[in-house]
Amino acid sequence: MTGVLSGAELVDGYIFHSEALPHRDRTVCSIIDRAEMPIGGMGVEPCFVVRFSDGEIRTVLSQQLTPWYPV
Repeated sequence: MTGVLSGAELVDGYIFHSEALPHRDRTVCSIIDRAEMPIGGMGVEPCFVVRFSDGEIRTVLSQQLTPWYPV
């Protein structure tokens, strides 16, 4: 592998956690973009636009992703 990570592996998929969306809880998604924190958001952490394997796209909070969001 080449690049600035010098041997580190890139994360292609994240485990999504949500009690409010039980059909999506503990499913794999990939980050496709950064998103703005929705008005009335729960904190100052980043938000991301993610895509699930069935093609659904959602905006999620970083705290819903494992491993935790990339820096």
